[in-house]
Amino acid sequence: MAQTAKAALPNEPDVNDTLGWVYVKRGLPALAIDFLGQAVAAKPNEPVYHYHLGMAHLKAGDKARARPELQRALQLSTAFPGVPEARQALDSLGQ
Repeated sequence: MAQTAKAALPNEPDVNDTLGWVYVKRGLPALAIDFLGQAVAAKPNEPVYHYHLGMAHLKAGDKARARPELQRALQLSTAFPGVPEARQALDSLGQ
């Protein structure tokens, strides 16, 4: 369904985020990064997008790119779904 939405609304940040997050959840973080990056570029003040992109980088093994995205997510808000996971991921990276 996310791929269908992407085809219909290719520049919609929420669609890009959803599709990217589906890839992360399916264990395909490398496929997610481009879509999540597009979402962040379109809405740079959306903490969930930064969190999702940070987690994709982390799961893809790119700790250097994961850290600033997770930090940015928590700078923007501490009240989004995923805050505990973002903090735990940062702790695992040794902030």
